[in-house]
Amino acid sequence: MSEQERQRIQMSLHAIEDMLKRSMKAQEKFKPKTSQFSLQTNRIRMLQIASSLLSCKLTGEDIHLEYPRVLLEGAMAPLLSLIGKSEKAKGKLDPHSWQYKMLEDNLDALSQVRELLVATLR
Repeated sequence: MSEQERQRIQMSLHAIEDMLKRSMKAQEKFKPKTSQFSLQTNRIRMLQIASSLLSCKLTGEDIHLEYPRVLLEGAMAPLLSLIGKSEKAKGKLDPHSWQYKMLEDNLDALSQVRELLVATLR
């Protein structure tokens, strides 16, 4: 793995971990057994898997040792949902704003995770 690829993965890992922290904080605002709480639970699980995928890519470990295939498959829908929502939100922002830059970084990380997840499920 090249140094440039390693840095890109590390940046993506940082973005995913930041999204994970924000999602966990947001989940605290919702009551259990509500659709919002369930959505956040699924998103958090997907972000945890995403973080593991990126970490395994860096270390060369096998993701299947951490997560069974069924959980990896289940992460795809929340991942695609978050990508879609992020793209829609990005389109409404000023390209010079910090929020736009943050969403760009998040989308880059999520796209990288999608590629890794698809490759892992083959």
